Amino acid sequence: MDGIGIDKESLTKFVGEAFVIDFSKKKIGDGIKGNDLDSFHSIVHLNDIILLYTGVSNYWEENFMDETARNFTYLEPSAAQWIVNHRIKSIGIDSPSVEKYGSKE
Repeated sequence: MDGIGIDKESLTKFVGEAFVIDFSKKKIGDGIKGNDLDSFHSIVHLNDIILLYTGVSNYWEENFMDETARNFTYLEPSAAQWIVNHRIKSIGIDSPSVEKYGSKE
């Protein structure tokens, strides 16, 4: 990977007010697509921090090592590109990863 390591980033990139986008109605295991984020374009601004609530965190305790560890809501590449295009400062997600389990991208 050719990115900057997190240890080289300024902490200000990860601190600030954020707003939550609720994707808990999306079926767990489905990806969030760029067009899912399109309806939020009017409230998302340059350098915003967004938190994506998928509802996956509700299942961490009861079966995390079973189903949730491999089948969780994640970002499709089109959503990642949407975030880059909108110059989002930082994101958070209540899934184990932003990538689909087993992704090779």
